[in-house]
Amino acid sequence: MDNSKLKIVVQSLVSSLEKKIDETEKKYEETNKLSEDRLKQALEAETKIIQLKTTVQRLEEKLSDIEIEDEILHRQALKNNPTGKISGQPVENGYHETKSAQPIKRFGIGSDSKLRRSNKEMQRENVDALIRCITKDLGFIEGKPVAAFTIYKCLVHWKSFEAEKTSVFDRLIQTIGFAIEDESNNNHMAYWLSNTSTLLFLLQQTIKATGSTPVKPPQPTSFFGRMARNFRSTSAKLSIGGLNGICQVEAKYPALLFKEQLTAYVEKIYGIIRDNLKKELSSHLSLCIQVPLIFVQKIFMQIFSYINIQLFNRECCTFSNGEYVKAGLGELELWCVNAREYAGSSRNELKHVQQAVGFLVIHQKLRITYEDLTTDLPQLCPSP
Repeated sequence: MDNSKLKIVVQSLVSSLEKKIDETEKKYEETNKLSEDRLKQALEAETKIIQLKTTVQRLEEKLSDIEIEDEILHRQALKNNPTGKISGQPVENGYHETKSAQPIKRFGIGSDSKLRRSNKEMQRENVDALIRCITKDLGFIEGKPVAAFTIYKCLVHWKSFEAEKTSVFDRLIQTIGFAIEDESNNNHMAYWLSNTSTLLFLLQQTIKATGSTPVKPPQPTSFFGRMARNFRSTSAKLSIGGLNGICQVEAKYPALLFKEQLTAYVEKIYGIIRDNLKKELSSHLSLCIQVPLIFVQKIFMQIFSYINIQLFNRECCTFSNGEYVKAGLGELELWCVNAREYAGSSRNELKHVQQAVGFLVIHQKLRITYEDLTTDLPQLCPSP
């Protein structure tokens, strides 16, 4: 009797907990949806602000052009009438009516039309041409995104980084925002992730911020956060073919703001691709519930084998990167231990990259001999 009562109590508690969990999940989904809606509204508001700023910039440029033209016309009038005298003619009431000034023929007609255009108009035309160019899929040349290098070279040529006031950065951010509206197309998102991250890398090499010493950011806790921080800290040591002679410039506010906005877009695009892949994998993994464990283990073995091949590359061949990769592999190995039923022996596929990373994190590598590797450190160089 006591057991039956206890069972009823346990069942009621389980039902209550399940109900609370369902309510919590529902609230989480509602909150998440509200957060996404607010983020979308914020991005739309930012887009409208950029459009307004671009419009104001164009109006200011037109006003400046009008003022320059009026100044030229005024000087031309003084040149044609240096005495400044105004002729008059008598009328019936005895007063003199001022003779209307002869219209001044504007200069720069015909063959001189190019001289009439101001530098700002030419700059605007150049920016329009750049925007039209990058809206197309320019692809890659020798593994490098063409759009990113085109944008960077134009900005350097126009000296936009040193400009106190320019609309080119707002136009670029607006174009990137429009380009990534189709979040479901992973190929398109990956294309823009390549371009934005490459352009951000080039900016980090070029821009030298002015003012006081920047505040040190907090230490990232996640594995990907540490990798991102290390990428930013080591970017100045890397070089890209054809741009080895990059010179740093004192960046003004528009360029610094563009760098921050570009960083936000890189993180956003990366998050979109990650979420899309999660959705795709979830749909496939949900179908593997009744699949025999041996097949699940084989899938993980193939995945880890791919990681073993792709993860270790020349960009990771540093002590600091080795520490980050080692930490990430440790998290992955811990997951394999906890999920041994599904992972099986798949973590053995990571042994080569683990050996390489283990060697990277050793201090004073110059003192290590072959005998040390084969005797004292057999896990790094196992005997055949």
